[in-house]
Amino acid sequence: MAKRSNSISIDLNVIFRILDVISDQQPHIVNEITAKAGLSKATAVKYIPLLELLGLVEIRGRKPKRVLITEKGLRIYTEMLKLYGLLGIQVP
Repeated sequence: MAKRSNSISIDLNVIFRILDVISDQQPHIVNEITAKAGLSKATAVKYIPLLELLGLVEIRGRKPKRVLITEKGLRIYTEMLKLYGLLGIQVP
């Protein structure tokens, strides 16, 4: 039998779509991000804390939470744009 790993699955397109919405460096509430990125609230609730843990976003406030892109997040977003271009893949 194959050994199961404890790894998690991460969808880079979801990360890109969230970063794309907040790349204007303005604070955005979660509902706005889900609407503009075309994501379910469950997906946003799963990914935004992960992006904070990775240092790509900063969360401010409680209700409503405001999400801001960090310098690191902006660099990653820019590199993802370049990668899509180099691969000839349409930006999601």
